[in-house]
Formats: sequence, structure tokens, C-alpha cells
Amino acid sequence: MIYRLPLKDSSGENSVPRGKLGAKCDDPHRTRGEQRPRPNLKRSEVVQKIRSDAAGVAWAKSGRPLKHIMNDLIQKLTNAILRQEGMGAANPNPGNLRDAPWFPPGAPGKRYYPNTYPAQTLQYASGFWVPRSRAEGVAGAAHVVALHIAEGDTLRQLISRWAPNSDGNDTEAYIQNVAGWADITDVNLPLWNFILDRNYALDKPT
Repeated sequence: MIYRLPLKDSSGENSVPRGKLGAKCDDPHRTRGEQRPRPNLKRSEVVQKIRSDAAGVAWAKSGRPLKHIMNDLIQKLTNAILRQEGMGAANPNPGNLRDAPWFPPGAPGKRYYPNTYPAQTLQYASGFWVPRSRAEGVAGAAHVVALHIAEGDTLRQLISRWAPNSDGNDTEAYIQNVAGWADITDVNLPLWNFILDRNYALDKPT
């Protein structure tokens, strides 16, 4: 949802009073306490303005605050990959990651968790990382997905590295499944093309 709108005002109209456009809709480029003027619009006017991409672009160029411009691509891709991996609910590594290279190296061949004393080293079993909790494993999978997006990888490149044929995977079927579940319409297009909200994407794939 782009704007958190009140249900009714005193007149019974759906409206958005000035300064009430969504909680914590601050502009990070302005100093604390300094806010842009907020438009006083009825719900129908807001819906009309964001109904099409063209209207969304015009809204963005108007300088009015936007609640968000990023969709849930990372979450959708991570969920689709975990679904394809099919690990049980008790498995702390649902993405089936072999390593967690974002943690710093310690002794030769080992990594350790920062801010632990004495230092705790990462655990592995049968060549795969064993996170301390399932939440950590899910966060790790999302982290890897985000890094691939930032590196400009396509879905085909991401999955070919995540689940290569050499590991006994049907990589092509994996790619097609994840593409369908995550709404990726072109598996050969850099994934960052899909990360902007459709209403405000100024640089969408064509």
C-alpha cells in the first residue's frame, strides 16, 4: 500500500489532511523537523494520480513525498528459492548455502561471528553452512539474493550459481519455477530492472 489513508473525516469524506500522508513519510534529504508541504487530497484523487505509470512519474517529478519506491523483489525471490529448495521447516539453512562469506575469516578455513567472546566460529556439516537459527539462515539467503541483484546478475545467472547442474540440479527447471513464483518476466534481464515500484519506475524494462 502506497499511502496509509484515514477511513473518514468529520464530513464523512475519505480524505488525506495536510501532514497526514502516511506514518513516518520523512524526506531523508531534509533536516530534522523540516518537511515538504503535504497535499490535501481525497482518497479518490490519490488513487487517480497513482493509477497509471505516467501519473506516477508525474507525481514523482512534482516533488511530493512518496511512501516507497521499492517493491518486495528481494523477498519474493528469496521465498521462491526457498520453496524450490524444499528444505524442512526445522532446517536452519533453507537456502542450502554452502558458506556465509559476509562473516569475517578467522583461523585458516574458518569464519567467525563478530561481537562474540570468546569468538564463535561458523559451523558446517557435509559441506554446507549450519546457521545458529532458521531466522539467520533465511536472512543469509536474502543477503545473497540482494548481492546478486546489486551485482547486476540476471535470474539465469543467479540460479546458475545457486543451483548449478554440476551439483545434480535441474537448473533450467529451477530458473523457470523461480521466475514464475517471483513474477520475473525475463530471466535474461538484470534483476535490478524489476526492483522499482511499477507506479514510480522511471527506468523500467521495455
